[in-house]
Amino acid sequence: MGLRWLNYSTIFIQIETSLQINQKICEFSLYKYMCLICGAKDRK
Repeated sequence: MGLRWLNYSTIFIQIETSLQINQKICEFSLYKYMCLICGAKDRK
């Protein structure tokens, strides 16, 4: 049970960091539609 929880926590950390990276890509993105997609994801 402890191992399973550890597994889930690392997955959540990976998701969190990938979302942060996506946000930075959006900030520096030349494509406005990419920023719109990220904005929609952030609202949810």
